[in-house]
Amino acid sequence: MGSNIPVCRQAHIKLEVVFFMYLWSIEMDAVLTSMSCFRLLCEEADIRCGADEMAVTQLLPNYPVYAELAAASTVLTTGRAALQKRIMALLRKIDQSTQGNSQAWEDTFRNWDATTRYLESYPKVKLGEDGRELTEIMKFTKRKTPNTNTEHELEDQLNEWANMTGFLCALGCVRLSNKSQR
Repeated sequence: MGSNIPVCRQAHIKLEVVFFMYLWSIEMDAVLTSMSCFRLLCEEADIRCGADEMAVTQLLPNYPVYAELAAASTVLTTGRAALQKRIMALLRKIDQSTQGNSQAWEDTFRNWDATTRYLESYPKVKLGEDGRELTEIMKFTKRKTPNTNTEHELEDQLNEWANMTGFLCALGCVRLSNKSQR
């Protein structure tokens, strides 16, 4: 039914990466949508595993945590900080490294590193390792938000940096255990 078809597996990994990457967004709607999309991964695993007669955790090792993330998207939260705190608590429950969460961690780390270098140099203009200005690099790593102006950009970047830091720490244990098993 598709659990062994390479293109299905690649699509599943890519979706997992995207859903994880949006968990650290500063836009609550994007975060809540991402959280609810984890339910789709669970539903897909239920369907594919039922047809292939395999355990759901074989296809989706972190199924219980993904189901909790999806359920948490429907709970009323009082602000971005509370939502991020809840997400980080759930991410710390992940105990299985997957290609999706590993890739999301790596991609987030690259964004975090670029943001860190930019924030360290703020308001000075510095050159990155490749000779481009860090402000030019940030154009590619920062997610675009509607109606942003320079007055709020630094605050948004700091909030996103804090969210990325929390994400990296929350998934860091799984990431490190994956590297030590190699």
